[in-house]
Amino acid sequence: MYVPGGKFYPFFDEPGTFVTSVDLLLLRDDGYYFDFADSTFKDTGWTTKIQALTEKTEGIWVWAAGWTIPSGNREYRALYKDNAGALYQGERILAFLPTNFSVLSVTAGGLVALSAAGIQAIWDALTSALTTAGSIGKLIVDNLNATISSRMPTYTQPTGFLAATFPTTVASPTNITAATGIAVATGGIGAGAHAAAELSAIADATLDRNMATGTDSGTDSTAVRTPRQALRVLRNKVTIAAGTLTARKEDDVTVSFTAAVATTAGNPISEVDPT
Repeated sequence: MYVPGGKFYPFFDEPGTFVTSVDLLLLRDDGYYFDFADSTFKDTGWTTKIQALTEKTEGIWVWAAGWTIPSGNREYRALYKDNAGALYQGERILAFLPTNFSVLSVTAGGLVALSAAGIQAIWDALTSALTTAGSIGKLIVDNLNATISSRMPTYTQPTGFLAATFPTTVASPTNITAATGIAVATGGIGAGAHAAAELSAIADATLDRNMATGTDSGTDSTAVRTPRQALRVLRNKVTIAAGTLTARKEDDVTVSFTAAVATTAGNPISEVDPT
């Protein structure tokens, strides 16, 4: 079997030494003969119906250039005619491609090339017929199930992100309120950043804070005066003895700070001990 577009090289073994010349004729399956002058098959009107062969050694006759088989699925017959006019049947040339080869073509160098339809058919099968886990077709179908642009049509770099700072607006504050380990740089909270309700909540939390918790850095210090100490003289135990005022901590025992007191006659208060 031959491939359309391929080459046929005639080969004739002479039956005896009486043969001094051999011509080639090509007959198609519809009874038309090949015209070597214009490379077409005709029923009549040939210009060159025969092609002379060249004798090699041992009575072998060939045509070195060969015949290029036309495209299309057809059957041809090589016929050989000697100098005496005797006709010999030669090779049967079946130039067919299977049905599923219809998308193929043969290049000038004899290579098989895929047509555009053939390439398209491969991709169609790749994404529809390949269902084996891990195959390229299944991976494409499972993971490229939408246009890539639909995942992120546009993207704008938030202001300041390249400088490792927060943008001016946050799409979801939940991501910040639930985060931990975030440090706010000096000046990071601008004026007016807190709403009135938030400011009220901070003030309420400060006033309602249990003074027994936290760290007291102003105990018995003449250099540091804290609101905590100032409030102790109003709520905790305070004693005045021998010209000294002693303010206690929240247990009414531990000394928070002392102060010198000058008294005058008629001012008999010497102790304030809230319950």
